[in-house]
Amino acid sequence: MSSGGAYTYCFQPVATCVMCGAPEATTLGRRLSGHQGLRPSGVVGIATTIVQCPRCGLVYANPRPVPESLAQHYERPPEKYWRTHSVNDGSPEYFGFQADRFRDLWTGSGIPRALDVGAGLGKAMSALQRRSFEAFGFEPSAAFRDRAIANGVDPDRLRLTSVEDAEYEPGSFDFVTFGAVLEHLHDPAAALVKAVGWSAPRGLIHAEVPSAKWGTPRDLGVNAEPPERDAVQAVPAPGRRWVPDSGAEARVKRPKFLQPPAFPGAAPTAAAA
Repeated sequence: MSSGGAYTYCFQPVATCVMCGAPEATTLGRRLSGHQGLRPSGVVGIATTIVQCPRCGLVYANPRPVPESLAQHYERPPEKYWRTHSVNDGSPEYFGFQADRFRDLWTGSGIPRALDVGAGLGKAMSALQRRSFEAFGFEPSAAFRDRAIANGVDPDRLRLTSVEDAEYEPGSFDFVTFGAVLEHLHDPAAALVKAVGWSAPRGLIHAEVPSAKWGTPRDLGVNAEPPERDAVQAVPAPGRRWVPDSGAEARVKRPKFLQPPAFPGAAPTAAAA
């Protein structure tokens, strides 16, 4: 185990891309456990190698720093994790584009049931409820879940669990959303496989991830997030995206909305946001 300040990690070698399974990767450089600034060679910290998959474009750490527990990263007051203005953002337009885009693409009927993976402070759940969805979610941080409930989210609809441990009946949801979540996961492909199982035959899976270009100012310490940067970062780009061993494949311009297969083994279609 390796430690940086109050954080304890196990560094796991990664043999293949965690998204598409490709065995090769291009080394991009090193990433420290804290803000690097313009001269990272003079900064003290724990470093790991950052690589990019030549097949699907995923950027990830190898070896992969796995925290001793999720609490290392997420059991903190929301104001210590997000910027204050983000925590207090009660804009009625929040998550409106995503909800409207879902309705443009969805071919189902009735009141759609939505699942927010990594619901955080419950802002997307609340936004979906206001837009006549039945909103459910789960969140691995007790501190974040407590704040979401204090903000009015129904505790019976917001479970305290991780994506690895979450369980729902197959075909339960018309809309499964990953809002800035996939890049936090050690195995994003496995999470997408679970989402396919939770999705109704005409359901849609929505994923938003930051691009590598967006991360540049954070590396320079400008508008920086907490020091434990995510170990996996997906890069939206034209081309194919695979979910290994799931039978799910899609060709997309931007990997935002995926329509899961209507039956096992069928390939989903995809639509660019």
